[in-house]
Amino acid sequence: MDSMKGKNITILLIDDNPLIMDLNRRVLTECGYKVLEAETLSEGRVLFENETPDLIIMEVNLPDGSGLDFCKELRSHSETPVIFVSTLGTADDEVAGFEAGCNGYIPKPYKPHMLVVRMEALLRFLKRRESIALERAWEAARQNRDIEENGNAL
Repeated sequence: MDSMKGKNITILLIDDNPLIMDLNRRVLTECGYKVLEAETLSEGRVLFENETPDLIIMEVNLPDGSGLDFCKELRSHSETPVIFVSTLGTADDEVAGFEAGCNGYIPKPYKPHMLVVRMEALLRFLKRRESIALERAWEAARQNRDIEENGNAL
């Protein structure tokens, strides 16, 4: 597995199932990720605001609300990637997840290493996208400098 160990990446897990939470925490920490845990949306909101995780992995059905609603709320002010891992596994459920703004949807049960593979693929994609955007900004700044050298149009 192409692990991103040592990248100082923080993952927020939001799930009310202690067995799933324990398994995901163990797998992710073994891969070198910092893991934050919340059993409810309210706990997840607090951790999100205080810790600013790099990625959120959460269940859709939680004791105090819908992960779909939380994802929609996040999208109004954040681009933090979200992967749903859910007991809701129909095509309609997955579509609802993507329409809410998630970046991935994995129905339960799933193989933990597949969660890591999908998560790392998403993080690599986002890192590359960020790098391309930065390269484009530098190129635009360089071109602007070439066009207006010493404040004079060329």
